[in-house]
Amino acid sequence: MVRSGLALMILFVANTMFAQEFIATVNINTPRLQKADPSLFEDLKQNIESFFNEMTWTENTYRPEERINVTINFNINEEVTNTSFKGELQIQATRPIYNSNYETVLLSHNDRDVVFNYEPNQILQFSEFGFSDNLSQVLGFYIYMILGLDGDSFELKGGDEYYQKAQDIINSITQDIARTFPGWSPEGSAQRLRSRYWMAENILSPRIKNYRQAYYDYHRQALDIMYYDSETAKSIMINALTEIRLVAQSYPNCMLLQMFSSAKSNELIEIFSLAELDQKREFIRLMQKIDPVNSSKYRSINSAK
Repeated sequence: MVRSGLALMILFVANTMFAQEFIATVNINTPRLQKADPSLFEDLKQNIESFFNEMTWTENTYRPEERINVTINFNINEEVTNTSFKGELQIQATRPIYNSNYETVLLSHNDRDVVFNYEPNQILQFSEFGFSDNLSQVLGFYIYMILGLDGDSFELKGGDEYYQKAQDIINSITQDIARTFPGWSPEGSAQRLRSRYWMAENILSPRIKNYRQAYYDYHRQALDIMYYDSETAKSIMINALTEIRLVAQSYPNCMLLQMFSSAKSNELIEIFSLAELDQKREFIRLMQKIDPVNSSKYRSINSAK
């Protein structure tokens, strides 16, 4: 990877100095809650931010300008008891693009299956090898997915280590836990094929090999050179989208297609709105296959000048 690992001795002595992979900001919304003390959610906000920003998640060096920005909007919609809740976790992660002030979205996802318990002064305790509490496991899962996406954007299959850690979290969930806390198994999710289970399954599936290559090309070979060679970058993007379209043909229910479109559609429209007519047409044709629900959105660039 571009980001090299620190020497083991330095890691041992100064682990916390280089542990900040993330700059996370959390917003918690509780419009319908009446029982719980509002101070509980201020404590939860700070706890989640510390979970991202202060824990060690990798052995890589992240310079301040390389850190992954994460924004979490946590909408808590139901209080089962004073300390038991249901909500939606809207999470977006971005990474900087070389030679620019621009950041590209790696993940933009809404998890509607977040059920959790939280008490005053509770500490979020994450374990890779066992279940501590559901909120910690959910957050840990997304941390590893984001690190995987970031790794894939710098090196072909550079995220494998982190995707496997996300899969390990899935594997640690027993049937009893999955029945209580949805999103961890193939069934029982409000999101059907859009759950955590399927996110991890899809990203590690041999069926999406072309997607992983295209994802790397899109970021490292295209976006990261956009500043000084935009025409070459756009050509590489078209090739990457062509590969992703092949995945859409062979695996139409693949969750990664929706994840890619959610993260990249606005960026792609901005880039190809200024492209030559033939390139615009090819972009529209490809995206209508990858993200057919939003076909009209892509066709709108025909009016851009």
